[in-house]
Amino acid sequence: MAKEPVNFGGIVVTQGLFATGSFAGLTVFGGESILMSDMGGSQITFKYGTGINAAGQVIESNIISTILYPGTTLPLYITFCSVVDGAPVILYT
Repeated sequence: MAKEPVNFGGIVVTQGLFATGSFAGLTVFGGESILMSDMGGSQITFKYGTGINAAGQVIESNIISTILYPGTTLPLYITFCSVVDGAPVILYT
């Protein structure tokens, strides 16, 4: 079997920063912080697309605030993500 190239894109969001856009999902990296040293995860807030309205615009969810552990992947149509505390997350395309 031939090796096929894989196209991958995304951005890394670190503690205290946020990103907006159109992302296929997010994955949490491992790591520790002062507030989350026992878990090594991330406290994040995010929004995701829940559908498309008649005008073709994305309908967004309310802001969700949660703690995610290293290796957690959310395959949602992410439109906003902020890392409040903890390990960085990657928003992938």
